[in-house]
Amino acid sequence: MTKILYILDNSSFLLSETELELQAFVKSLETQEFDLPFYAEVERVIELESMAILILQSLKPPLKQLTEQQQRVVHHLIRGLTVDQIALTMSLSKETVNFHIANAKNRLNLGTRNELIARCSQAIHFHNPENANGSENGIILAP
Repeated sequence: MTKILYILDNSSFLLSETELELQAFVKSLETQEFDLPFYAEVERVIELESMAILILQSLKPPLKQLTEQQQRVVHHLIRGLTVDQIALTMSLSKETVNFHIANAKNRLNLGTRNELIARCSQAIHFHNPENANGSENGIILAP
């Protein structure tokens, strides 16, 4: 019997158990015979006695993890607009724009604005190559 602690995107947790012994469980992860309860990939496995801690990264496209307002702000960042320009375009204060940028970075576990732009730009081009701007009704969506 192995207890499993799933940690998804450093924010969601799930505790479960399996009848498999720890080593057999880890092997089933490596061979992808064990179905994860999340649409995610395993970044790291930590083995402790009869417990496995799985650090998972969501496979959900980055933009779909953001609120609609965060998506709009990131869309403008990707297009090269400054915070002042985004604030003017969206009729928001600069503080509100910076708030949405900070929350988007936090939600995606990114440290800088450039990382946010790069990660979301990659997702757009990867998931929607024939429509490079990836827009749908003014909101960037990656299927």
